[in-house]
Amino acid sequence: MRIFCTTIGLLCYGAACLATPAPTPRLIHTAPITRAQFNTSQWSVPNQAQLFQQLEQQTISPLLQRCIQPFQTYTQPINVRNTNLPPTFQTSKSTYLQPVNLLSTTVNYSIAFRADTFEHAINLSNANFNGSTAFEWTIFNGPVNLAYTQFQKDTLFYSIIFKDNVQFFNTMFRGNTFFMRTTFAGPVNFNIAAFSKKLTFNQVRFLNSASFAGASFAATTIFTNTFFNGNLDLSGATFEDTASFENTSFEGTVNLAGTMLPNTLNFSNITNLNSVIDFTTAIPPLKNKKCKINLLGTDTSRIKMHYNIFHLSFPPNTPPKAVLQVYEGLLLAFKTNGFMDDYQALYIEMKQYRYQLKGAWLQNAIEKYGWNYGFNRARIFAIIGCFILLMTLINSLFYEWLMNNAYEVPFLRKTKKPRRLETNFFIRYIFNLPFALVYTLLLLFGGLLGLKREEAHFKSKNVFATLYLTTIIGSGFLCVLFTLHYIVGK
Repeated sequence: MRIFCTTIGLLCYGAACLATPAPTPRLIHTAPITRAQFNTSQWSVPNQAQLFQQLEQQTISPLLQRCIQPFQTYTQPINVRNTNLPPTFQTSKSTYLQPVNLLSTTVNYSIAFRADTFEHAINLSNANFNGSTAFEWTIFNGPVNLAYTQFQKDTLFYSIIFKDNVQFFNTMFRGNTFFMRTTFAGPVNFNIAAFSKKLTFNQVRFLNSASFAGASFAATTIFTNTFFNGNLDLSGATFEDTASFENTSFEGTVNLAGTMLPNTLNFSNITNLNSVIDFTTAIPPLKNKKCKINLLGTDTSRIKMHYNIFHLSFPPNTPPKAVLQVYEGLLLAFKTNGFMDDYQALYIEMKQYRYQLKGAWLQNAIEKYGWNYGFNRARIFAIIGCFILLMTLINSLFYEWLMNNAYEVPFLRKTKKPRRLETNFFIRYIFNLPFALVYTLLLLFGGLLGLKREEAHFKSKNVFATLYLTTIIGSGFLCVLFTLHYIVGK
């Protein structure tokens, strides 16, 4: 009953706050704050702050929370250097009217800058946050300097507005890092920043230039539903695992010079590309040498890449029609850019995918080894030549038997043979080679050339001999078909 009455009372208080004008925020610390004050003073917490904490604990309506005004307003600059920030430092629902300088400070506990407003510059460079760190519902109206800062544990930037330039130069993020529903209105610099664990940018807007030059991404990196209105610089950056830019918009240019690609890159559903994304200057992954890239739903006409360091990848159960659309779009881009080697590699991959869908493994093998899917049609003549040579060598070995028991060619018997052939197998084999060649050619192409094969000349009563002759004659027919295929293809 007591809890019920307390809750009703708090709700009534919230309604009263909405109905009456908000009180003027209380001004605290009218004199400049020094390092000594950080180390010795116990900052006062108004009753309004206690009420706010009580409301948060009881999870009262967010509407009631919004009616409570900031309970800390600092009218003087804050200048603190090389010190440990005390836990009594109030960082929630505060307004800072003058610059804040916390250079080289150390925070040994979890800290949250929640619902704060910084009217001027804030300098947290070279700071060390040993606990988890959160910036939530905060507005930075001036420049923000977090260069050389170290975040030892998880870091969250949620619903933040940066109205001026932001520096994350050489900043170390050793825990999971999240930027969510955040806006960077000015230029932002992440050059040489290091992200040791998962990094997530979700629903983040970069309204000006963003630079990640030389940054290292050691784990999964996600830029989802992110908007880059200015130029994006990823030159020299290193992606070691997986990166995703799904549903991301690129209004400016993207610099990928010297960028080490991740093992897996999700570049899907990207349709807003005002400039060409040039992957030709990127570096392949160290481990796999090829980057698996997903381009489903992306405007491939704006993609410039060499396929020798990429391999198309698709999520499981992707419809074949969608897969083929990516292949065809990227093939057109390769052809437009004049990358014919890449065109050939991707075309072969697409043909193999088509045969795989049909289960046509035999046709795939013929195209692959016969004429390399049309890119090496002259190879068929080498195959035909090798086949004729093989048959000639075999027929020379059994030449006499074939003439007597399989198929006889009368005019080949008229040649006189030296007596030494009867005793020397090697000489006989060499002697029979030219006759075996003529014998093979007649079997292969005799019928197609109009030469009649008399029925009386077929002497085979052996099943295997008959199959052998049939195989040679049928192979001749296939050789002619392959030759016609080459001529038509030319």
